[in-house]
Amino acid sequence: RIWPWLLLLVLGVAWGGSFSLAKIAMEGGAHPLGVAYWQPLIGAAVLISFSIVTRQSLPLRRNYLFIYLLCGLLGSVVPGIVYFYAIIHISPGVLAITVATVPIMTYIAATLIKIERRSFLRMLGVSFGLLSIVLLVAPTESLPDRSAVPWIFAAIFAAACYTGENLVIALRLPEGTNTFLVLGGML
Repeated sequence: RIWPWLLLLVLGVAWGGSFSLAKIAMEGGAHPLGVAYWQPLIGAAVLISFSIVTRQSLPLRRNYLFIYLLCGLLGSVVPGIVYFYAIIHISPGVLAITVATVPIMTYIAATLIKIERRSFLRMLGVSFGLLSIVLLVAPTESLPDRSAVPWIFAAIFAAACYTGENLVIALRLPEGTNTFLVLGGML
């Protein structure tokens, strides 16, 4: 059973490489708003085409429309725009580190609203994650240009949007929902 591992590897490389590709696109003259528009539009076209081929219809009930709108804003529009502007000012590696705060923030928020139990080891991991962000931003030698610090915080805000999307999905997504269809509607 190598296929799941291969798929995980390919998706990991694609996700990790996306930050470098974003940097290349911005340095090549692409506008952040244009990329933030086309990326989800192409993704939506692929996913909705998939749903048409598999003869599945996009749920259009009120609760789904709410999820599409909110998750689209929190999981695509706001973080996409922020990340594409931030990548102009910070390196892809730093941006990838800020995205790594998503599970940290999701865990903290989930424990605060009591949908996840507290765990000493998880809280220790959260502490190390937060410490890594402080070590990234605090020392004056850590960044080539100190003017990048606000962009790091903007990227962390974008990561917080992904956290909000995770919580909306955890709390509002109806049981047994097809995630491909919801992602297509969201995009």
